[in-house]
Amino acid sequence: MQPIDLAAESLGGYALAANEGCPEALLRATQVWQTPRRPAGNDWCVVRLAVPGVLQEVVVDTTGCDGNFPPECSIEACVAPHNARAEQIDKWVELVPRSPLKGGHKNLFSVRNAQRFSHVRLNIFPDGAVARLHVHGQPVPDWMRSAPISLPLDVAALLQGGRVDSCSDQTYGHVDRLNLPGSEQGWQTRRRREEGEEWAILHLAASTVIQAIQVETGQDAPLACRLEGRRSASEDWAPLLDRQQLLPHTLHSFSDEIRAHGGVEWVRLSIEPDGAVSRLRLWGLPDGAGREAARLRWLNSLSARAFEKEMHAVCTSGAWAQGLARRRPFRDLRQLVESSQKIWDTLTESDWLEAFAGHPRIGAKKAPGQGQTSQAWSAQEQAQVTEHQEELATGNRDYEQKFGFVFLICATGKSSQQILSELQRRLGCERAEEVRAAAAEQAKINALRLEKYLQR
Repeated sequence: MQPIDLAAESLGGYALAANEGCPEALLRATQVWQTPRRPAGNDWCVVRLAVPGVLQEVVVDTTGCDGNFPPECSIEACVAPHNARAEQIDKWVELVPRSPLKGGHKNLFSVRNAQRFSHVRLNIFPDGAVARLHVHGQPVPDWMRSAPISLPLDVAALLQGGRVDSCSDQTYGHVDRLNLPGSEQGWQTRRRREEGEEWAILHLAASTVIQAIQVETGQDAPLACRLEGRRSASEDWAPLLDRQQLLPHTLHSFSDEIRAHGGVEWVRLSIEPDGAVSRLRLWGLPDGAGREAARLRWLNSLSARAFEKEMHAVCTSGAWAQGLARRRPFRDLRQLVESSQKIWDTLTESDWLEAFAGHPRIGAKKAPGQGQTSQAWSAQEQAQVTEHQEELATGNRDYEQKFGFVFLICATGKSSQQILSELQRRLGCERAEEVRAAAAEQAKINALRLEKYLQR
């Protein structure tokens, strides 16, 4: 996937602060960020990216700064709230160590960190002028964390994770403009002198049920357009929006005209016979597959500490969460669940007991220290436990007195009688056997909760 400049001011990048000079100049083509001479120390500038993302390379451009460029620079990054001030940010991660710069040169530095970042800090040593900062990477926007997603997204938008894949022609306007913010000049083709139509293909941010389509035109509008969709690149195209007439300088909106369909991840816009389309926006809610893929991508991009914190809602074993963090990235839910099982099988009894302690007693509302998410899952898992409350309470106390930990069972789909019978049976086991039995139940719960986590 082609990286984008996440620091670009045209996309929403913002020079937040600098200790010297005008920070906005670092992102503007007609200006240069320049600091005064200093006898000691260094200068810096903090940039908030247009959207958080996984960074691939940073370009420190000293074009036109042949005699006053900084001899060296370093680059740091962090994750911070969108409205954070520079002085409130204190947890920086070094992406590029102190390195030499060349004057009049686009100094490129590769980034080898798969973590998602929202801000970068350029440090220059000791002072000088930098024409421009470019931060190339892939967007990982905040909606990928949200669950459930309640408002429709423009899943074609570049800053939401959509991208333009290919087109038939782009003689007068690059096709990559089709899903940018704003309404400026977009995609424009040559004039066709033969029959047919021009087309552009977009890969959406997630598999989505499209609810509304917006086609915005400028002066040289096509006569008409139509859209097709498909779930994967290997499938045939299916009609999404039949031929619709277009007018110049118009924002065309379609909702009732959209054909009934399932989720699509690829869309082809065809225009008749040629012309210019300023923007294409596709609004909808990601479906189950789309949410799963997006949330997994977001999880893969977290720091190890943040990932482990998220996994605490699934299982309270620290060793299990740390093991999963080291095995990232995960391709899909299946690989995540398989990795979970492999790690679980290698843990010690103390690790298992730590996980057991995160569960409430059967019939209880919550365990001490249990978070809201895992509390809700426990309630769902015990939804059918409505009878035999006294017998279960007595059995739980007897079980804990004998074994020293809470009775654990994968309760999803089980009735009160089934759970009570299993509790009474397992009360007759030896402790070593019962620890293994409880661990096996916890492994089942882990698998179910990982699926819930990605789908919620």
